[in-house]
Amino acid sequence: MNNKPATAIEELILKNLGKEATSIDNLVKQLRLTEVGEIETLSKALVKLEQEHKIEVNRKHKYVLAPTQYINNSNVVNNQSPQKMNPDKIKIGRVDLKKREEDNSSYGFVQMEGIEKGIFVSGKNLNGALDGELVKVYVTGGKKDRLDGKIIEIIEKKSLNSLVGEVVETPTGKLNVVFDDKSFNPVELAEKDSNPIPGEKVVIKMDRNKMSNFEIIKVLGDKNAPGVDLKSIIYGRNFSTDWSREVLEELKNISNSVSEAEINEKNRRDLRDKIIFTIDGDDTKDIDDAISIDKKPDGGYIVGVHIADVSHYVKRNSAIYQEARKRGTSLYMVNTVIHMLPEQLSKGICSLNPNVDRLAKTYQMEFDKNGNMINFEIFRSTIRSRKQMTYNNINKIIEENVVPEDYKEFETDIRELNELGKKIEALRKAKGAIEVESTELKIEFDDQSFPIAIKKREQRSGEKLIENFMVRTNEATAERMTKLMIPHLYRVHDKPDIEKVNELVETAIALGSDVPDKHKNYGIDPKSFQSLLNIIKNDEQVYKLMGNIILRTLRKAVYSPVNIGHFGLASEYYSQETSPIRRFPDLMNHYILDHYIDETVSKEFLNEFRQMLVAEGEYTSFQEREAEKCEREAIKMKVAELMTQHLGEQFTGIITDIREDALYVELSNNAEGRISMSDLPKDNYAFVAKSSLVGQNNKYTIGDTLTVFVKDANKDKRTVDLALTQPDLEKETANDGLSNNQQKKLLKQNNINRG
Repeated sequence: MNNKPATAIEELILKNLGKEATSIDNLVKQLRLTEVGEIETLSKALVKLEQEHKIEVNRKHKYVLAPTQYINNSNVVNNQSPQKMNPDKIKIGRVDLKKREEDNSSYGFVQMEGIEKGIFVSGKNLNGALDGELVKVYVTGGKKDRLDGKIIEIIEKKSLNSLVGEVVETPTGKLNVVFDDKSFNPVELAEKDSNPIPGEKVVIKMDRNKMSNFEIIKVLGDKNAPGVDLKSIIYGRNFSTDWSREVLEELKNISNSVSEAEINEKNRRDLRDKIIFTIDGDDTKDIDDAISIDKKPDGGYIVGVHIADVSHYVKRNSAIYQEARKRGTSLYMVNTVIHMLPEQLSKGICSLNPNVDRLAKTYQMEFDKNGNMINFEIFRSTIRSRKQMTYNNINKIIEENVVPEDYKEFETDIRELNELGKKIEALRKAKGAIEVESTELKIEFDDQSFPIAIKKREQRSGEKLIENFMVRTNEATAERMTKLMIPHLYRVHDKPDIEKVNELVETAIALGSDVPDKHKNYGIDPKSFQSLLNIIKNDEQVYKLMGNIILRTLRKAVYSPVNIGHFGLASEYYSQETSPIRRFPDLMNHYILDHYIDETVSKEFLNEFRQMLVAEGEYTSFQEREAEKCEREAIKMKVAELMTQHLGEQFTGIITDIREDALYVELSNNAEGRISMSDLPKDNYAFVAKSSLVGQNNKYTIGDTLTVFVKDANKDKRTVDLALTQPDLEKETANDGLSNNQQKKLLKQNNINRG
C-alpha cells in the first residue's frame, strides 16, 4: 500500500467492502498490506468509518457497508419510496428510552458519535424499539438544537430474558404480571404458572418476536421483603445476582491460596519483603490495588502500584470470563454490591487482602523530585500487603495530623505518598485537568435496611492521594502501548460542544458569576475550560448550584480502541488498568499486558485484538451506562422511600434545575424533589437564560430558596413531589418579573401558559 494517506485507505476500504461481511484478515490480504504500520492505519480507518456510520461491525467482528452507502429497497419512511430517500439522513445508534413522569409514556433519543444530544424520537416513531437496542433512524426534521427522527429498523434486538413485574390478582380472580417497565402490557399467567402469589415480584423471559410466549424464570419474593426492591432494578437492567452452573464448576478448580509454583513462575518477581499496603473505603472487600514508595537520596521517588492479577485466574473465553464480560462491571447498589466476579475471586484469591500472598501486576514508576516520571516498568509480581488502611484514617493523618496507633510504622510512607501525589496533581492541573465536585449521594440505613439519612459523598485527601497514582498509572500504560503500537482499550473523553459551553457561560452570568464575555466561544481545550471553571469557583454558591450543569456540559467518557485523549484529565493518553476485579475493560487490557510482558505480541495477536476491541469498547461503554442507570434508580428509589416518612412536612429547599415540566428542588436533608408546573401560581411563564422561569407576577431562578411541603413520595415511581407552602404560593414578585412588552417578546420564543 506504500503508506497511503488515511483518506485514501478509507476509500479503498469502502471500495472493497460490500453487503457480505469481511474480516480484517481478508481486508489485509485484499489491500496487500504487509507492514505493522499499514495494518495499524487500516485498523484506525475501520474504527473511524464505523464511528461515521459508513460501515458496520457484526457480532463476529466482521465489517460490512452501512445502509448509508446504499439504499435498501425494503426501507420506506413517511411513505417515501426508497429512491427518494436521502441516504445521508439514515443514522445508526442506540436507543436511550425515557419516561414522562406525569403519564409514564415513552419517548427516546438515538445516541451516536457526532450528534451531541442524539436524535429525538417520539413514542409513535419508536416502532417497538427498546432501550439499548441498536437501530437505524431516519432524520425527519428538527429544531435548531434538536434533530427529530423515526426508527426504521432494529439492527440488534434485545433479548427479553429479564423482564421484572409484580403478580397481581384481577377482579375475576386471574393472575397477571404487571411489568415495572410500562412499555410492556401486562400478561396473564396460565394455570401452570400459578405458583407465584399476588404481591410477589417475578422475572420473565419473553419471546421478542412473539410476546405471548413467555415463562417465569425466577421469583424474587414479596415486593415488600428486604432487598427485593433492589433486585427488581438489577434484574430489570439484565444484570444478575446468580452464577451459572458452569461458573460454579470452574471455581472448584481455582485454589484459594498462592502456590510456590505460581510465585516462581517465569516473569514474576517476588516483592513480599517490600512494605506494601492498601487504602480503601471502610467496608471495601474487593481490593484491586495496593501501593508502595521508596524515596531516593536525590529527592526522587520509586512508586509501585500493584494491581490484582485477575487474568491469571480468569482465562479468556472461560465461563467466568463470559459472565464477567456480560456484566461488564460491578454494581454498587446503595447498601449492597453485585460483583462482576464471584466472591471466591473478588473477595478471595484476587483481592489484595492483608497478610496473605497475592499475585499482582506491578506498575513501577520512577519520579524526579518535582514529580516528573523518568522511568516506567510493568511486570508480574507476588506481594503481601502489610495493612488494609482506610480513607478515613488517612484523612486523619493528612488533614488533622492525628496518627492512629496501628498506622505509626507506615507514617513516613503515607506522608511521602501525599507529598509526591500533590506534585503529580499540580503537574496535571498545569496541563488543564478539570476538577468537578462529585454530586453523588450516599444513603444511610438502619439495622432493618430502611433508609434514614442522605449524605453527599466527599472526596478528601485520602481519596485524592490514591486517585493521583491510579491516574498516573493509567496514563503511563496507555502511552507505552500507543508508542509500541500495541492495541489497547482506551478511556477517551472528547471535548465539549461549543454551544453547551456558551450555555454554561450564559447560565453562570445569569446567576451572578463574574465570567467575562471573552469566555464565550472558548472552552474547547482543557486549559481554557479550566480557567472558566476557576472563575465560576470564585463564587462558591454559584459553583455549588452549577455542579450538575457543568457535568451536563461535559461529554461522557467511553471505551474505544482509538485514542483521542481524555479532555477532563488533560491527558494525551489514558486507559483504565487499576480495577480488573470490578471493571471488564481493565481486565481486557490485562490480557493485552500479558502478551506484552511475555513478549508474545505476534501479528496474529495484533489482528485478533484490533478486531475485538472495537466491539468490546462499544459493549462495555453500554454496560457502564446501564450500571449507572441501575445505581441512580436505586438512589432515587431509596430517597423516595425515606421521604414517605415525611409526607406533609415542611422543608427549606434550593432550586437546582428548571425544566419544561417542573422546578427541581434540593431539600435541606439532601433529597431532591420536583414542583410540577401545574402546582405553580397561575401565570404566563417563559424561560430566561435557561436559569429562570419568569412570568408577569412570578419569577423562579436556580439558587432561589423556597419553603415547600412534601406532597407525595412514591417508591415504585422513584419520585418525590413537592408543593409551595401557602406564603410562597401567594407571594407576588411583580417587581422581579418582566414588563408586558418583554413578556410578549419572550413568549413568542418559549411560551409556557399556566392559567
